[in-house]
Amino acid sequence: MKKLFLTMTIALFTLIASAQFTVVSTVIEPEGDDSWGIENFTNNMGVAYTINDNMAVGVMKDGEDFDLFGRYAMNNNIFIAAQASMEDMFDNLRMGIGYSFAVCPAFFIEPNYTMNLEGDNGKFNVGLSYKF
Repeated sequence: MKKLFLTMTIALFTLIASAQFTVVSTVIEPEGDDSWGIENFTNNMGVAYTINDNMAVGVMKDGEDFDLFGRYAMNNNIFIAAQASMEDMFDNLRMGIGYSFAVCPAFFIEPNYTMNLEGDNGKFNVGLSYKF
């Protein structure tokens, strides 16, 4: 049992040491007479694990619920993203495309356009990400 625990611990630390994590957030514009606050940046915040150079998967807070999301990088700047709620995964699937502007080596501003696969008009979002 000690050997199994030691092996699992070493494997976990190796995975974490070689992994690249990203914190992402979508900026929500205040409606009407509301003012800007920290909740405009933190209501849609998430964490992604980079599987390889091009693909990342993670969990994102969507108000009070949590969504799964994935991202595939077409090149260093352009990416395709998908986001779905954990409850009705295929009914609320949103797909989009975006562009990453590097502000500094690890901080990015990411304008993107997403739409529901059921055919709504879609919307333009501005996201922020920080890569560890």
